[in-house]
Amino acid sequence: MSANIRRFPRSAWPEAGIRERFDLTPRRQSYVFAGAATLALASLAPCLANAQQAAGPVQVGGASQPLTIGVQERTTYDTNVARGADQAAAIRGLDRGSDVIYAPSVTVNYASGIARQGLALRGYFGYDYYQKNKQLRREQIDFSAAGNTAIGSRCFGGGRVAYDRGQSGLEDLTLLVTKNTIQTYTVSASESCASGTGLTESLQVSHSATTNTAPLLVNFDTTGVAASVGYANRTIGNVSLVASHSKTSYDNPAVALPGTPDGLSVSSIGAQISRPIGSRLAGTAGVYYSTSDSDLGPGALPGQDASFSGVTANAGLTYHVGPRLNLAANISRSVEPSIRQGVGFAINNQVGLSANYTVSSRISAYLGGSWSRQSFRGDDLVLPGVAPDRVELKNASAGVSVKLGRNSALSADVNHEESSTDLALFNFKSDRVSLTISTSF
Repeated sequence: MSANIRRFPRSAWPEAGIRERFDLTPRRQSYVFAGAATLALASLAPCLANAQQAAGPVQVGGASQPLTIGVQERTTYDTNVARGADQAAAIRGLDRGSDVIYAPSVTVNYASGIARQGLALRGYFGYDYYQKNKQLRREQIDFSAAGNTAIGSRCFGGGRVAYDRGQSGLEDLTLLVTKNTIQTYTVSASESCASGTGLTESLQVSHSATTNTAPLLVNFDTTGVAASVGYANRTIGNVSLVASHSKTSYDNPAVALPGTPDGLSVSSIGAQISRPIGSRLAGTAGVYYSTSDSDLGPGALPGQDASFSGVTANAGLTYHVGPRLNLAANISRSVEPSIRQGVGFAINNQVGLSANYTVSSRISAYLGGSWSRQSFRGDDLVLPGVAPDRVELKNASAGVSVKLGRNSALSADVNHEESSTDLALFNFKSDRVSLTISTSF
């Protein structure tokens, strides 16, 4: 499927005092492959772009955070680690029953914001230790650094670097691949100019590289640029015209299947708006017309779908109901490259809902749900039946966290997931129960 590392949800990291006006991070659907031993530095600031989204500057916001080191251990009981039917588990050489996953980890967080400048570091290093399925044991590393500085009285410049490494989600792989470490490097730079009222503009350039250890999967590099020009005032908020373009180059394996493309280009143009709606409600929405084209080269299959034209979008809404309850919703549709051979690109649709409730000064709870549908353009006619062309995923989760003393916490959560595809081997239901104990200093 796409190049995402899938993880069980980690405990929430605090705000680091630097953010971007628009979320430019590539879709990262998450769940952690739990394990043993941990350390590292990683991620901050919603950053880096889906090709359709506008560049947003890194801005100073929120409180500074001193250097904080956290240690945690998360234990998860999963009823379907294989992420597929029993037959798929047997083909992959995995245990067809449940498994217990141990995930010790260390996190590092730091943020500073001084006189319209900001710097933030965030890091995670963990090892996901599966009790039964040794093939899935893997390190999990996440690192990012983001910074910004004022340029004159109205403008900002900023940049971000990030590194991500872990085991691919099995639902992202064909039946021919089980063990795969996927890693992604990302670097981006941006500038923007704005004031309370008047014209606004922004520009972002980014580059990312995705590599896999499994020789049957495709590596790729993506370079993108996004720009916006708009107008802002207190009545309408910030309204912008947006244009973006990205170019992906695929590094095909030595033994490449027919129909595997050499490259993918995606261009988008559209409009987006961001504004508060009263004192408790805020929203951001963008609608774009996107076109994509795959360079299939001489290996194109007869009738293979190499292009896409249509509407893509993203929208988010947050509602501060009161001092204890916060609600959030998001929806998106995007065009993305894929690590699978014989696929030109993937169309991804996502919807998410969440609620966070503060029960007391020591107890908090959350409830969430999501739905996604991923369709792949370009059928693999050489090896049919090794991966689905359409995947629909439903997820529901709930959890509670209790503070123990000043810096420690005990958390518990449950998660139910269902997958429906056009290939029965990849249909599954999974229930997970996790217990996490953490401390920081």
